[in-house]
Amino acid sequence: MVAPGHPSRQTVLLVDDDEDLQEALGEFLRDVLGHPLLQARDGVEGVEMYRQAQDRIGLVLMDAMMPRLTGAEAFKQILALNPQAKGYLVSGFNEETGVRTALESGFLGFLKKPFPLWTLEEVVKQALA
Repeated sequence: MVAPGHPSRQTVLLVDDDEDLQEALGEFLRDVLGHPLLQARDGVEGVEMYRQAQDRIGLVLMDAMMPRLTGAEAFKQILALNPQAKGYLVSGFNEETGVRTALESGFLGFLKKPFPLWTLEEVVKQALA
């Protein structure tokens, strides 16, 4: 049995307004990697979900461009709730813009869409190690 704090059992919060991407990534994170999963459709919903479940969320995967709050704005609010929060900015931005935006906003790093699932798996493992 895996201990509750074990990296493979930490909840991932996926925040993206693209329903198809939500479904595909959610299925991979939950069914293939075995992570409990919370999903939000925009930055406001993501911040609220984090506020309610921050004690069990190990990683936030946040889209950059969403209605109501951008990923950068939302993650800054999450960091105000928990300065130790870990997150990755996910976007179709070019690499330079994405990395700069991610680091300026307190994310661990940047994932450029589209990306292979093995890249997502590596990012999740490293972030939760």
